Amino acid sequence: MIKISLFLAILIISSGCDLILKNEETKGYLRIENITPFEVDLIIDNESEIILQPDEEIERNWVIPDNVIKIIPVEFRFSSLDFISVNLSVTGNTTTTFRIDEKDGYLKIRNITSREIWFQIENKDEIILASGDSRSFFRDLAEGEQMEINIPLDGYHVFEDVRTVTILAGATALLEIVSNGGGVRIWNDLLEIVFEEIYISPSEYEEWGSNQLTGLFEPGESLFHTVDPSLWDFKAIDEEGLVYFSLDNFIALDETSVFYISDWDRSEE
Repeated sequence: MIKISLFLAILIISSGCDLILKNEETKGYLRIENITPFEVDLIIDNESEIILQPDEEIERNWVIPDNVIKIIPVEFRFSSLDFISVNLSVTGNTTTTFRIDEKDGYLKIRNITSREIWFQIENKDEIILASGDSRSFFRDLAEGEQMEINIPLDGYHVFEDVRTVTILAGATALLEIVSNGGGVRIWNDLLEIVFEEIYISPSEYEEWGSNQLTGLFEPGESLFHTVDPSLWDFKAIDEEGLVYFSLDNFIALDETSVFYISDWDRSEE
């Protein structure tokens, strides 16, 4: 009888400890408010997509130790925008409020070239955008405020450039990336032949210009250049000094032309 009582006492104490531990768990809360007049498609922490009605709010919580920060990914969209991704910081024992506001400034970048482009927003990680795709971004702006954003970009059929876009509170600025060049892809498809020099020059020029290689051009490798749509000449020189060349090649806007050195003419330098 004493053994049974002792066992029950231990069980009760153990259960009480569990209850105490559970009570000591702290949570961090995230409240998202839709203060636009539109329905908002919303994804919180990679959960299923939900619809947030105008003037509606939703709250989620996570077990987070006190004063510890957890990053919660959130995606939302309304009107004609794509999903906009934000990372929100939620701290244990506090509530973070995020308001989706039509008065914010929005930027939409659309790639209407036939190949990928890549760009950066405010010197953050490079973003690759496939042909026909678009991405939207937002900035928290006060009513009547505007902001200039510099966007370094490049692409297979786009020359390296920096575009400046002004976004306004309550409006969406659209930046469409169009092609201003064509692509040249040159393959070294010759077995056991290594090239030391490659030249790419407009056909109308008398000089070849500078060597485009910074190292050796090995068998099976290729190189890519974006050029103005026009006629172009190509020349390659191997380690033995043998010259390979191809003249008057038309490069079209927003297209990539592929060339194999095995198809080129040859001569002694």
